[in-house]
Amino acid sequence: MRFLKLASRLAATIAFVLLLGLGALRPADFTSATSGPVPSFLNTDYATDNRRDDRVSLAGDGAGHWIALWNTWQTGIGPANAVYRSSSSDDGATWSAPLPLGAVISETDNAPQPPTITTDRSGTWIATWATQASLVPGDGNDYDLVYRRSFDNGATWTAPAPLDSSVLANADQGAGSVGIAFGDSAWIAIWSGADANNDADIFVSRSTDGGATWSAQAFLSPSEAHPAQGDSDQVLATDGSGSWMAAWHAAVGGGPVVGVLDVLLVARSGDNGLTWTDPVELSPGGTPARGYAPKLATDGMGTWGISWNQISTRELFTSVSTDLGETWSAALSHGSSAAPDEPALAFGAGTWFLEWEAAPSGPNQIAYSPDGQIWSPPFVVSSPAGGGHGTVATAGYARALVAYTGYFNDTDLLYVFCDQPLVDPDCDSITNNEDDCPMTSDYSQANQDGDPFGDKCDSCPTLPESAQADREGDGVGDACDNCPSWSNPYQTLPGWPISPGDDDCDGFPDTVDANGKARETYIGTDALRHCAATPGANNEPLPDAMPQDFNDDQLINGQDTGKFGGPFGSFNKLVSAGPFGPSGNQLPGERFDFNGNGIINGQDTGKYQAYYNKTCA
Repeated sequence: MRFLKLASRLAATIAFVLLLGLGALRPADFTSATSGPVPSFLNTDYATDNRRDDRVSLAGDGAGHWIALWNTWQTGIGPANAVYRSSSSDDGATWSAPLPLGAVISETDNAPQPPTITTDRSGTWIATWATQASLVPGDGNDYDLVYRRSFDNGATWTAPAPLDSSVLANADQGAGSVGIAFGDSAWIAIWSGADANNDADIFVSRSTDGGATWSAQAFLSPSEAHPAQGDSDQVLATDGSGSWMAAWHAAVGGGPVVGVLDVLLVARSGDNGLTWTDPVELSPGGTPARGYAPKLATDGMGTWGISWNQISTRELFTSVSTDLGETWSAALSHGSSAAPDEPALAFGAGTWFLEWEAAPSGPNQIAYSPDGQIWSPPFVVSSPAGGGHGTVATAGYARALVAYTGYFNDTDLLYVFCDQPLVDPDCDSITNNEDDCPMTSDYSQANQDGDPFGDKCDSCPTLPESAQADREGDGVGDACDNCPSWSNPYQTLPGWPISPGDDDCDGFPDTVDANGKARETYIGTDALRHCAATPGANNEPLPDAMPQDFNDDQLINGQDTGKFGGPFGSFNKLVSAGPFGPSGNQLPGERFDFNGNGIINGQDTGKYQAYYNKTCA
């Protein structure tokens, strides 16, 4: 059996190598197939509710049952936070009406904590979350952890009960989402909570009776009792055969990395969670990872995967280990964005699934891998709506359920199934041999200009063109971009005149004029850059970016105007008399000759006035 699984993984690897080599995924290379539904609303009351639904958690039992939990913020009645639930018994085709998981978690604070749902795939489901509600008499208003169980696939639930044994200690301020998993007859939960030093550390509790009772909370490992370390973002995974792994973010590293910010730590257990190793710093390929929001998954056959966001570069990375976290492969980047959302990682029947939101309110993307090391390019799956916080989950087979936040009148949840990465990787139910946007979900297949690219992936949807060139990467193709060398995705123009041929919209064209000179090139600036590369003054070498901003501070004002006059000024002088300016800040005469007639005079200063007191932005 193990040989057959390995053979299946090898075949999948070969298939993914071919997929990567196809670049844009040539439609002719695939056969026709069908996939899951177009995005549907997970909260089926989306048209009439007044909730903000967000931070969804999913679990499936592999027998067609799914349960979803999520945070809500009830709008129109003041702050009122709750955890809602919905379930499906037909493998996600339909979902029950959303209902609160229990009145106990209706709160008046403004910081709801993400819930977690998990199952042993044998009939028991456990929901966990952090709440400020009073769980038992004498409980304060700190965050405590509560759990409920269901034995009928989410139809009914046990009474809420505290998961953390310090519920009366009023010392769990900041407790967030719970990392919880089931494997080898044991449930294990980990969370971040305050210790006696009021420092956030990772605690653990264990159950061997189906979650009916839990061991007293304890530090995950003795070294967790570390003052001022600030542990959070905890996640947990198990192979189901006694091996477990935990990972989390430490604001200040402990042990050998004391004082280092944004450390990712990993701890391991080989005895079904009875004991844990001391945490070690995650160092993929020997290079320490400085990140947050880690996610863990395993294929159950010895490969463990981890994903995280890198602090400094805002990149999403993945790495794998085949020795239970002793060593990790070199970090693989999946791209960067202005503010990447936390990723989600899952494995199901030979395929790894990685999901993330590419930018705030931007599209949700998914990538696939057969082994956690060879990955497909990212595919957009959140069309037709802009994305939000998302997750991906499997139920033991190769079908992945992706759910994410969509922004409509309020905030709602959408979902889609991704189960055929080789023929429909963008999960839009249209296979690549028919899809006009094979890397972007495009259910309408709208194509206004009739070129080979659908509107969803066409850089100029109303102008037929095959090159799809977008030199500055702002999402607007060069053929229809009003400033093709300046990133302006909303096509807004600066507050000064723009001439034809001025690709970077700095006010000076790069086309040859009546004097036989290309204005921008002649005056010594860069025709492909709109603003200075650095925000400080007088520190950008020629060729410059902004003709009027002589001191490179990105504001055109009197400091720039002064360079026309004064003892070192250029006004009423021949260009050939330059360079001009104080010692150490001299500029060639061409930089002041805006009309290119060889004389720096009132015609140049008059042209300059259109830019006065405007910023380069």
